[in-house]
Amino acid sequence: RATEDVRHFTQLVWADSYKVGCGFSYFKKKDKNGKDEHYIKYYVCNYAPKGNKPTESPYRRGNGCNHHHLTPTQDTQGLCSTKNQYDLTCN
Repeated sequence: RATEDVRHFTQLVWADSYKVGCGFSYFKKKDKNGKDEHYIKYYVCNYAPKGNKPTESPYRRGNGCNHHHLTPTQDTQGLCSTKNQYDLTCN
């Protein structure tokens, strides 16, 4: 059975997951005695379509840029881009 770290990695590189949104929080937290404070960093990411399907591989062979209307990057051979495909503004 895969560890949690492995599952996070395979979701990140999953072939079908092309929409990724991440958030970050940084806050103070007290220890169990309520005395010493330390800072915590908390990251959350959502992926779509969902990956980590037990019967599938996280990647596919072939020209992945044909998948999900991606286009090849101009500066890095072998990578794909969704440049200008989605509205990336935050409200």
